[in-house]
Amino acid sequence: MVPYALESYPEKVVSRDDLIARATAEDRLWYLDATDGGGNDGVDLTGRVPKSLLAADSRRETRSPPPVETVQPFIDDTPFVCEVPDGRVVGSEPIGLTADGEILLDTFTHTTERNTRLADATHAVLRERGFEFALETLFGGKAQRAAENVDAEFGTVSMLTNPWTNYYHWTVEHLPKIRALERYEEATGRTPTLLVPADPTDWMRELLELVGVDLENCVQWTYGRARAERLVVPSYPCATPATTRWVKERVLGSVPESTRSQPRPNRIVISRREADQRRVRNESEMMEALEEFGFRSYVLEDLPVAEQAALFADADVVVAPHGAGLTNMIYADDLTVVELFGNVRSTYYRMATMCGFEYRYHLCESRDGDLRVDVDDLRATLSNVL
Repeated sequence: MVPYALESYPEKVVSRDDLIARATAEDRLWYLDATDGGGNDGVDLTGRVPKSLLAADSRRETRSPPPVETVQPFIDDTPFVCEVPDGRVVGSEPIGLTADGEILLDTFTHTTERNTRLADATHAVLRERGFEFALETLFGGKAQRAAENVDAEFGTVSMLTNPWTNYYHWTVEHLPKIRALERYEEATGRTPTLLVPADPTDWMRELLELVGVDLENCVQWTYGRARAERLVVPSYPCATPATTRWVKERVLGSVPESTRSQPRPNRIVISRREADQRRVRNESEMMEALEEFGFRSYVLEDLPVAEQAALFADADVVVAPHGAGLTNMIYADDLTVVELFGNVRSTYYRMATMCGFEYRYHLCESRDGDLRVDVDDLRATLSNVL
C-alpha cells in the first residue's frame, strides 16, 4: 500500500534532478570527471533489436543479439557525489531518506529502473517494520521524526547496502561508488564510514580491498534505522564503459604479479555445477566436446576474485550459462562470449557490446531451472567463431 501511496505523494521521492538542485543550492555537490566514472564512450545500445530475431522460434539456434525487443540504454550523465544533512538509513536492506522522510532514489537505484526498484525497496521496509512504521517514517510530521528511535548514529556515512548486492550488482553498481567517495574526500577532507551488508561474503570483502577500501572503515549494517549527520550519496552507478573500465583498472592493478603471471588456457568454460539453477545437465558430454577445442572448465566459486579477474583477463573465448560470473568479462581485453540460455536475458549481451566484444548466445532445452545443451549445435557454433 505504501508504494502505491507514493504515486499520490511524489514530493516524498527525491529524484536525481531534485537531489542535484538541492545539493547545489547548499554547496554540497561535487562532480566527477566523466572519464573517471560515467559516460557511454559513444556506444549506442538504445536501438531496437530487429524483429526478425523476435520471430525466430528455434530453441537450438545460436544468434546475436538476444531476441529481446529493447535493450536498456546507457546512462551518460556526469557522475557526482553529494551530501545530505541529517539523513536517515532505514531497513535491513536499507534505503536512504532525508530528515523529512523523503526517499533518496540514488541510494538504491539508477534512473532506468526507478519504478520497479522503488516499489521493491519500499515493500521491503513495509514487510520488515510494519505499516505503522512505514507511515511514520515516510509520511509522519517533523515532530514525529524528531522523537524517533534510532538504532545507531553516525557522523559522515555512505551506503554500500540495498536489496541488490549479488556479484553483478556489487561489481557494477556498488564498487564504482568508491570513485565518487574518493572525490568527496578530496573535496572535503572527510572520509565517510561505509555501511556494508551484514556478514559480507568473502568476495565482497576481497573486491573492496582490491579497489582500495580499508575494511577497518566499514561497518556491517545490522540496524533497522539510523541517523547520519552527513549522508554522502553518490549518483547511483550502472554498467557503462567508464564505470567498468575504472573497476577493471583498480582490480587488475591490485592483483599480485604472481597471480597474473600464472599460465592459463585462453578458452574457458564457466561451470555452474555448484549453483542451484541453470546448471548444465549434460555438462560432462559438453566438456568432452569442448575439450577438442582446447577449453578448460572452471567453477568460479572455487577461486578468489583476484584469480577470477586474472582468468578472464587472459581469456579469448568464454562459454557460460547465464549467471553473475559473466560479470568478470569486464577484465578481458578482446573476448568472444558464448552465453547458454534457457530463458533469454539481455544483461550480458549489453555488457559484451559495451566492452566491444563478439557475442553469441545458444538456446538450450530448459529442465526444472537447469539446461541441456545440444552438443552438436554448440560444436558447430564454436567452429564458426573460433
